[in-house]
Amino acid sequence: APESIPEPEVDEWLTEEEQLTVLQNLPEYDRPIFDFLFLTGCRVNEATALQRKDTDWRRNVTVIRHTIRRDKTLGPVKNKKKRVVPHFEELIDCLKALPNITPYRFINKWGRRYHAEYLRDTFRAACEKAGLEPIKLKNATRHSFGMGLLRRGHDIWQVSKVMNHSTIKMTEHYAG
Repeated sequence: APESIPEPEVDEWLTEEEQLTVLQNLPEYDRPIFDFLFLTGCRVNEATALQRKDTDWRRNVTVIRHTIRRDKTLGPVKNKKKRVVPHFEELIDCLKALPNITPYRFINKWGRRYHAEYLRDTFRAACEKAGLEPIKLKNATRHSFGMGLLRRGHDIWQVSKVMNHSTIKMTEHYAG
């Protein structure tokens, strides 16, 4: 890491290389939702609630509107603010490769939407296969996303907005 970047308070995150290693150790069918989580910093329960209608191909954005808790779709998302995720090449490839079978954007191999418990267990197994110390899924995806943005030179205000933090204090944990 460049010396100009202070050590973060967030101590659980994966480098891009570690993320790729974990992704390679996931079952192929499950990779798209994990790709999405790493690419967007979206919360796990937001990704499991994401529906096909939330993607606007004309404007090239996906709008995070809902979350799922205890098998109930709730809305709006945390902080009561929907979040607009602009599309870029890797994200477009990820979204276009998904089947259009149910209203949900991400479905498991049984044709149903994912459950957070399954994703956590699958992620933990992939970390172990990759030879990495397992960390919480939300830390691996959200924290890694935020740290990646800061390490690539984005300022803290931009990162705060992209991550939909209610205050800049939340984002400061990533900057140290």
